[in-house]
Parts: sequence; structure tokens; C-alpha cells
Amino acid sequence: MPFPITVLDPKAFPAVKARRVTLVHFARAVEGFADASAPDIDNRGNVLRAAPGAAYGPATGITGKVTGKEPREVRIKLVRDRIDASAKLFPELESTANVSLVYPLTGVALNPADTSSRFGDCIYLKANSDGAGDPETKLKIRYGTATGPVIAELAILVYKPVTIYVKIHRVTINGPASATGPVDAECAYSDDEIAGIVDRMNRIMEPAGMIYVPRATIATEVIDSYTERGTVTLTRVGDQVNVELQTILNTNPDPDSLNVYLFNRFRDITQTAGRDLGVAGIAMSRDQANANPPATAFPGCQAGFAMCYSSDLEYAAHTAAHEIGHTLRLQHYGGRGPMSRMKNEIWANRNLMRNTVNLAVASPARNIGYGSYNNGRVRTGGWLGTKTLPTTANLGQANQIAIARAAAAADSYKPVTRS
Repeated sequence: MPFPITVLDPKAFPAVKARRVTLVHFARAVEGFADASAPDIDNRGNVLRAAPGAAYGPATGITGKVTGKEPREVRIKLVRDRIDASAKLFPELESTANVSLVYPLTGVALNPADTSSRFGDCIYLKANSDGAGDPETKLKIRYGTATGPVIAELAILVYKPVTIYVKIHRVTINGPASATGPVDAECAYSDDEIAGIVDRMNRIMEPAGMIYVPRATIATEVIDSYTERGTVTLTRVGDQVNVELQTILNTNPDPDSLNVYLFNRFRDITQTAGRDLGVAGIAMSRDQANANPPATAFPGCQAGFAMCYSSDLEYAAHTAAHEIGHTLRLQHYGGRGPMSRMKNEIWANRNLMRNTVNLAVASPARNIGYGSYNNGRVRTGGWLGTKTLPTTANLGQANQIAIARAAAAADSYKPVTRS
């Protein structure tokens, strides 16, 4: 027989605590370093944006079709929070104009068990269009039957591919050797290591529809008379006016590329010994370059980024992707200024633009699924925000992908031409 259900107003019954209960949720389908075939999920807030078909729930992005290439198959994990594995759950796309459901097929329930070719409770998709206009498709999960009630929604944005060409410069820095820990003048990165960094960098950025293609040759640059051999020295002046850094960024830049300069290390003399070698990369956009023109004994600020050597290619790729974000007008996410302002929460720690590449042992939100570097330190994530949400000045930009793609269209990463 039917039983009555009474809905209580929490304001009228202060002893009743409101709770949000989820039956299922969507999640990144892998553990460890970023994987373009398993994009992360933007699960902040409950509304994607004011667009036709906006999903009430999380969002993710995939790259649109490229002429002559089969689109990448991606998978999304469905986690059963309060639904048994025996329950039938049916994925359904609101439209197949831009996204195809590869597995399970429409009308077929998810299989909670792994098979020889598919992971359990994973939904496999691929782009059906080139992504012109960044169209959005809604993925629904129906309970019980293929026409049953919808218990979850995910917005899938298909991003039109944006290709950014990358000119890599391998830099030799001549100067006196450090008395406490000398490094070679010549950059230690090999061609194979550089190719590995670019490959891993694309794994991070592809869900935003951004593809990085290195120019055919790696330039060899030689800089003389620096403070320390193999090293860019950071002082108490801002990076945008640091002569050693900006001299490198102004060395033979390719006018139609994102210019990347690789050398052995930074030394920040404002830090104490043991902390002075902690800087991994520094980037500049055209905005900063235009705001800091040449002056006496100063070559001017230039767009591009500089990065020091790491034998851990995933650490280097994460650093490179983060610095590329800065060339595309992305700010730090989860806090600005001193480390004391950083938010220790899941979204900030998962975000590519967090201002550290690893998480402190004491962080209360360090189990974010991105694994660890070779040195055992827990990685921050590679996710970029897709949603448009209200943000505070301390939190940072919300729809990071839209900001970065607009900046790429405006050539914010390309060098400024000066006579």
C-alpha cells in the first residue's frame, strides 16, 4: 500500500539537518597522471551555464574531430554511491549531433564488471563533430529501464581543436660555476626527453581542445656572462623585469610560436639554502610583455616561458602545461599571493593552475587520484574548469578553458615584435 511522505521545511524545523544525497556520481576513470582518454570532471556547483540544454550537474570536455583522423574514444566512470551493482543503469545522450555513445550502446545497461576490452561502469564516448561553437551535449543516466527516471546528468562540451605550434630552445648558460653545487652550462634535456614532455603535456591539455605541436627543429641558444653557470638567477625584482630571465625569453623567438626555453636550473636568491632551487618554470603572456617595454640595460619583457631541467618527465610536463596556462592568461587557482592564502580543498588541489605542483603531506585534501612524482611527493591535478560560476577574488577564474581558448585566439602566447 502507498505510504505518506512529508517534506519538512528546514527553516521551520531547525533540529532537522539538510543533506544532499546522491545515488551516483561521475568521476575521472583513471588514477595517476593525466590521460586524454579519461578527462577529469568539473563538479563544482549545480548548473553549467545559461546555454540551451545546460545540465544540472558536472561537466567535462573532449576535443572535436580533426579531418583525416579518427576521434579519440574517451571514458567516464559512473560511481554507484547508493545503488547496488545489480541495478540496471542506462546511459543516454540527449543528442548525437556532436557526441556518439560508443559503449554501452543506446538501450543497453552498464556492465559493472570489467571485461577484456572495457572497464566496469564506464561510459565510452567520442566526438561526432568538429566542435565548432563549442557545442554542449547532455549525458543522462536512467534507472531501471531505458525509459526510466533520470538520476544523473553530465554536460559534455566538444571543443573545436586549437593547434598551438611550439618552438623549443635548448639553452647553454655560461658563467662562473657555483661553489656549493655546480651544474653544467649546457641544458641536460635530450631530444627524446623533450618529445616525452610534449606528449605528456598534450595528455593534460587535450580535454580543453588544445593541441601542442613542436616545430621540426630544436634551437640551440648560447648565453654568456650570467651570474652562475647553467642557471637563471632570480632576485628581488619582479620576474617581468628580471634581466637574466628576460634576456633568455628575448633570444631568437619564433614569431608564430609559443617559445619554450629549457636550461638547467633557477636559483632564487631571496630564499634560504635548500629552498632556493624550488622554482621550476616562469611564463609571460603578451599582456605582461606589452606592459614592460625595453629600457636602458633591460631588453623588455617577452611572451613565452622558461623551464629548468627535471629527470621526472611527468613533473616537467605538469610544469610546462601550468606555465602555458599563464601564457594564455590563466591565473593561479585556489588562492593568490602567499602560500598561506592557498585553499586546501579538492577543486583547488585538482586544478592545473594551483601554484604548487605537489601537495603537502599534511594537506587534508591530498587524495585526489593523480598519484605521485618519482620523489614520492603527491601530484596536484591536471583539471581545468569548464563551468561559469561566481568566484571570489581569492579563488580565481572559473571557466578556465574558455579564457585560455580566447587568449589563444588573441595570440597571447606569441612574442611581441619590437623594432
